[in-house]
Amino acid sequence: MTPYFAIATFADDVLSKFGFSGGWAGGVGLSALATAGVVTTVLLIDKLGRRILTVPGQWICTGILPVIGLWTSAPAILVLVLFLAFSYFNAGYTTLTQVYPAEVFPGHLRGSQHRHGPEHGRSRRRRLARRSALAMARA
Repeated sequence: MTPYFAIATFADDVLSKFGFSGGWAGGVGLSALATAGVVTTVLLIDKLGRRILTVPGQWICTGILPVIGLWTSAPAILVLVLFLAFSYFNAGYTTLTQVYPAEVFPGHLRGSQHRHGPEHGRSRRRRLARRSALAMARA
């Protein structure tokens, strides 16, 4: 799970500082930017290669997240630019998570493993919820 959902959660707050509040403008704008990242990746995947499209984008997003999260007094325009850059690059390199399995694994294995990640997350959340309920009952 990428931090895109965390970024999208605060999209309305960040975009409202620039007059794009109300949900639709911010949501459509972020989705359009993410779509541009996906289209760019799809068009360049055979020309540049998978590694050059994956590794730099991940490093860029790795650098952006701490700046957005830790620099609390950052100028609003910088937060907006980093916010949009993260949306673009994140959409680009996560596109490749659908390409690699199709090229590397045989047909009967390609889609079979996609369900295990979400199932593991759900079972972990259930265990944590049960532990929290038990801890609250003891207190």
